[in-house]
Amino acid sequence: MTTATTSATVDAAARTQLEYYGGGSYDLAERFVTADYIDREAPPGTPRGSDGANAVLRWLRGAFSDLSYEVMDAFGFGDRVAVEPLTERAH
Repeated sequence: MTTATTSATVDAAARTQLEYYGGGSYDLAERFVTADYIDREAPPGTPRGSDGANAVLRWLRGAFSDLSYEVMDAFGFGDRVAVEPLTERAH
């Protein structure tokens, strides 16, 4: 994996935190979630793939409508990426 590829992957992971989870941009699931994705923390019966990811996000944003994220750190090496989000609720 090249440095440019790793950088693009890190950018995509940070964008997921900021725009998908923090901003509720459900359309990003079609781009970033694979068809075989399983959220292991989701309730039983949650579908795989983008439909399941969006179901969990709808629940999360419904419970915390003022949810926002800030990325404190993001880095990658090879095919691995780590993102450290700071989760905040507006007061």
